Amino acid sequence: MVRFSGRRSSRVPRRAIRGAWWFYAIAVLSAINGVLVATSNTGHTTTFVAGLGFVEVADEFVGDIHIGSVSIPLCYVLDTAAVGLFFIFGRYAARGRRWAFIIGGLLYLLDTTTCFASGGLLALGIHVLALFNIGLGFAAVQDLCTARADASAYRRR
Repeated sequence: MVRFSGRRSSRVPRRAIRGAWWFYAIAVLSAINGVLVATSNTGHTTTFVAGLGFVEVADEFVGDIHIGSVSIPLCYVLDTAAVGLFFIFGRYAARGRRWAFIIGGLLYLLDTTTCFASGGLLALGIHVLALFNIGLGFAAVQDLCTARADASAYRRR
């Protein structure tokens, strides 16, 4: 496994960093969607199509957590966890970690199924575009790892 420094440097290809930024965009737009849905009184809200569909589903169907006399909507807890998870994927993907691209991409692919359920073709197209760019980022990191492994093998000869 190839380790990268914590700083964004020339070691991680631009294509990989652009793929990683999609995780940040998904997290930010999902957080905004969660706030828009939570503050809506009418039930009809305008949301971003690139955010997590899971957040919208959680906001609609999940109840509350009762801790003593405090009632916390469970959707807030799930929204915060999902947004935080995608920020973590963005952080580690920008550092060149392959696992972040793989797990984050698979979770976003799973989230794409909500586009089929809602029938939103625009949301489906944005999800596919994001997945494509995340895949390009992963390919760039994979190419870098292969090149480093080849260079290391060449030096040992």
